Amino acid sequence: MTKLLNLDELVNEQRVLKLNGQEHVMKSLSVGDFIELNREIEKFKKRGGELTTEEQVELMIAEVQRYFPTMGTSELRNLTINQLLLILNFVRDSQDQQSEGDEKKVATD
Repeated sequence: MTKLLNLDELVNEQRVLKLNGQEHVMKSLSVGDFIELNREIEKFKKRGGELTTEEQVELMIAEVQRYFPTMGTSELRNLTINQLLLILNFVRDSQDQQSEGDEKKVATD
């Protein structure tokens, strides 16, 4: 009996964020992006242990830009903190939903 995990069949649902009339398509985070994001976090921590509020916000902006590369830093810096948090929640919710859907797809194949 052969078991097959066909990653090509796991189609990602397209997520779009609209800001200032422009649509930004969310991309999936690659392993490389994940590693880079964690390196940035470690770099901040090594400089002083705890992250300052400013450093936390900078990391949130960096995370959003990894998912929405069409969004510029200045555009993100002009958001309210609430808007930035809403975007991060949107990203994390979509990751959770995608993971659950992928697990169900693999389990039924």
